[in-house]
Amino acid sequence: MIANGTLKTIEDDADIYVSLTQLCDYFTQASIQMKREAETVDKNSKNYVQGMVDLMFSITQEMLEFGKFEAQRRMIEGPEDLLRMIDKNPFGIVE
Repeated sequence: MIANGTLKTIEDDADIYVSLTQLCDYFTQASIQMKREAETVDKNSKNYVQGMVDLMFSITQEMLEFGKFEAQRRMIEGPEDLLRMIDKNPFGIVE
């Protein structure tokens, strides 16, 4: 549901429209802020906090990969679009 830009609400049948770009940006900014805050934690909590930071960065990485996949998927409507993308890149790698 996120891929098409909507999320279902719990209360009713209305959809909430979200920007995948903004969602990726939110996760990125939250991860960066969490890492900054983790630097101020006392020694006894370092292992726990590092685990939380690692988890947040893993979730963020997955969201970014999903965002890139969706962006590419939306640009490709047919085989000619894929060939055009490859032709624009002289190294043959489309990312």
